[in-house]
Amino acid sequence: MYLIQLGLVSLFLLGVSATSVVTNESIPAGKAKTIRFTEDIRFGGSENDESTSIWPAATTSLSVDARGHIYIADTGDMRVLEFDPKGQFVRTVIKKGEGPDEFQNLFRFTLLNSGGAVGFELLGLTARLKHFDTNLKYIKSKISGQGVNPALITFSPDGTKFGGTCFTIRNNKLYILSAVLSMDFSKLLELTSAERPIPNPAGFSDPKYVAEFLSGNLKAVFKETGHINFDDLGSVYTAVNNRYEITVWDPSMKEKRLIVSRKHKPLPNPPEEGRAIIQAITEQFAGIPQAAEIFNDQVIAKALKIADLPLVKPPVFGIIPMERGSFLVIHNVSMVTGIQTADIFSAEGLFQGQVTLPNRAFMFPRSGLLFPKMIFKGGYAYTVETSDDGVNEAVRYKYALVDL
Repeated sequence: MYLIQLGLVSLFLLGVSATSVVTNESIPAGKAKTIRFTEDIRFGGSENDESTSIWPAATTSLSVDARGHIYIADTGDMRVLEFDPKGQFVRTVIKKGEGPDEFQNLFRFTLLNSGGAVGFELLGLTARLKHFDTNLKYIKSKISGQGVNPALITFSPDGTKFGGTCFTIRNNKLYILSAVLSMDFSKLLELTSAERPIPNPAGFSDPKYVAEFLSGNLKAVFKETGHINFDDLGSVYTAVNNRYEITVWDPSMKEKRLIVSRKHKPLPNPPEEGRAIIQAITEQFAGIPQAAEIFNDQVIAKALKIADLPLVKPPVFGIIPMERGSFLVIHNVSMVTGIQTADIFSAEGLFQGQVTLPNRAFMFPRSGLLFPKMIFKGGYAYTVETSDDGVNEAVRYKYALVDL
């Protein structure tokens, strides 16, 4: 075993393995840096052209092709819209429907390195992947079986695997998993598993049941959840929310290339954050009659009391790969204000500083959990920003790592 001292960072090379283990202090080893984001283009959210510019869902995301065309996955209206590099509408690529090239419940649409694409929808307890060629014409579908089903995921750029939040039912109990799966739904890696209550529609008339249901979901959010993402070369990034430790796997997932940790001071978790998470959880039941009466203030207050949330936030809320091996670790998120702070790491795993953005720019919420939406490509950062009043806008930033 060899020990290499890098300022405040200790780098271990374990045996003959290629795995590097980097332990960072709470402050950067050298001069602190940040990322300067300079807005290059912004579009969407305009009522002047509601047919193509209004994307109401919080889970709206985007993907970018080699030409710089931006594809909006409008998960509210179940469609995919193409815009040119200037933000001008080009065409509706995919629309809502039951046809083979349409989606009934779109959750994700990703352009692949090959020029093709893959989309994902969830139909009850069944997940379906749809594959498209380089002209974005439908090729085939794959439907999940009775095992692990994806719920909110990201795809590897080569289209061979995906990872994120999945679910399975075992012995009449619902389990939420953080896992990496192959495109035939075979499990390649399981990071975490947490039991969650199965919704019982008949119980929603009982305030006690509703409070216990919400508190069970809230506990699962803070107990242990995993985070998974892929960079443009196919490397896999994984972490568990309650440990500041990021693992970078090679694309085959046979070797861990890098394990990165950072010492940190726990951040306080005020009660209003728990209330905001519960509100995010209840949004999935917005279609239930009398939803506002069911999930009232008294029920939410009781759920918070039952949940007995931790006084500090988990240290990891997500991972966003950048370009050339560098990456962001989302370290602090406010569900109330939408402000999100990321730690910046070099390709070697060295902590370099922090950057903060408003408007939920790095991650989007779903069912109390958070999922990555910012992508870095060709010297730009792309995201869908969501204002406090729920308006979504696509943004392309020029970005640069600069000294503070």
